[in-house]
Amino acid sequence: MKYGNIDETVYHKWTCVSELTDVYCMQVHSCTVYDGQGGPPVTVLDANGTFSSVLLEFR
Repeated sequence: MKYGNIDETVYHKWTCVSELTDVYCMQVHSCTVYDGQGGPPVTVLDANGTFSSVLLEFR
C-alpha cells in the first residue's frame, strides 16, 4: 500500500516464532506519516514505540 485515507483501516499480518512465552517477537517504532502535499512529516510512533500525543490534536 502506498497511499491511504484518513480513518481508513489498514491491516498488516505477520507471524513470528518466539522461544519465550509472553515476549513480543517484534517492536514497531520510528513511524512517520506524510500528507502527500509537501507538508512536514508527523511522527506516529517514536524511537521507543510510544504513540505520539500530537496525533490526538487531529481528531
